[in-house]
Amino acid sequence: MSQHYDIAIIGSNPAARIAGFLLARQGARVANLCDATPLDCGWLLPSLHLEQLLGLLGGKSEHAPPPRLQVISERYRLEINGSYSLETEIGREFPEARAEVQALLNQLAVTGRQLEEKLIRGKGLPLYHRGLFPRGPRIDPSSLPSRLNELPCPDQRDLFSALFSGLTLAAPHQVSLAEAGLLWNALMRPFSVTADALDLLLARRFEAAGGTLLRQKPGTRARLTQSQGWALEFSQGSPLRADQVLLGRSDLYAPEADAPQTAPPSRPLRESTLPSTALSPLLAPWIILATDPAMRITLTPVDGQSTAFRAETAPPQESGDGETPQQGLQRIFPFVSPEQMHLPAPPPASPRPSRRFPGAESKAVSGRKLYRCDGRLLYPRLGFIGEVLIGFSAARQLGRRIAGRQPVEKI
Repeated sequence: MSQHYDIAIIGSNPAARIAGFLLARQGARVANLCDATPLDCGWLLPSLHLEQLLGLLGGKSEHAPPPRLQVISERYRLEINGSYSLETEIGREFPEARAEVQALLNQLAVTGRQLEEKLIRGKGLPLYHRGLFPRGPRIDPSSLPSRLNELPCPDQRDLFSALFSGLTLAAPHQVSLAEAGLLWNALMRPFSVTADALDLLLARRFEAAGGTLLRQKPGTRARLTQSQGWALEFSQGSPLRADQVLLGRSDLYAPEADAPQTAPPSRPLRESTLPSTALSPLLAPWIILATDPAMRITLTPVDGQSTAFRAETAPPQESGDGETPQQGLQRIFPFVSPEQMHLPAPPPASPRPSRRFPGAESKAVSGRKLYRCDGRLLYPRLGFIGEVLIGFSAARQLGRRIAGRQPVEKI
């Protein structure tokens, strides 16, 4: 006999896991089908929503320092959340434009904080209903370059264009002020959490709230059919039935040609292991190079002898007259052989910026009571912030749709 749930979640990406915990906490019968893959958070940026989530998870003891990030160009090296305060960094790097840079960043921080606060008070992101923020916050439709033009020096504009291009892995003209505000406000948050700690908290609290975690063996596939709700049929065992289905990222579900597709995994431009002795101890774990196109680098210590190197690039800009990523890598990694830094061609840029807030790339409703819950597919330029926002929004909106249940607890 098959098991029946209010909501079945396929996948173990952050948005799906967060939505599952919040829905189970509201009293819904939730099953999460996932494999044993660790939670992939990418660059885990904090946010007001993440702080609220950690409070609900009881994760105060898991607070970690905010991420340390360096933005490096041929002329500047700006460090965020490092040994010195941001005001000191700005005064050292931009002595003649200190007031202009500080005013721009303060304005972005206020924009991001106010927008998150409105999302918390409202219904969240516009995922599963029509209209753009009905009775919700008003969004400035301007793109980021229009605001960066207020800086007096082209080199300064290029540095901050690279910062947000690296954070979003998008061309600067595609980044909205709303996205830039959310991302900059995230960098200014007082604490964060590690991906491993968040993974463990979500798993434990999900099951403690009554959720069912169904970890599948590698190679398992499920077929999704609709008949009096939804049924997930496996090669072995009874099918699982649910009134509504959330599609996260997972290899468990292999859709047909005409079925809704899930987002493909991100493709790093380069992954390798470098000897730790070849790296400067002054480099931060996260680095953005102001090259053309901008490059995002992650350095993760493996052991005392080696460091994992991961590089991703944004689409190239139209000018094409700046330092290339290969030249930038050779400048900050002078003791690493060029063969270990060889880079394939970057992905092409989208010709037009998105006009939906902030950067929505796909519809979230795939069919009747079938919903996407994947930040890489819906709001790719927000990264982990988008995953958290989508998780909260999905739980709010779907929690109200569970038939025959008592009013849901307010998140």
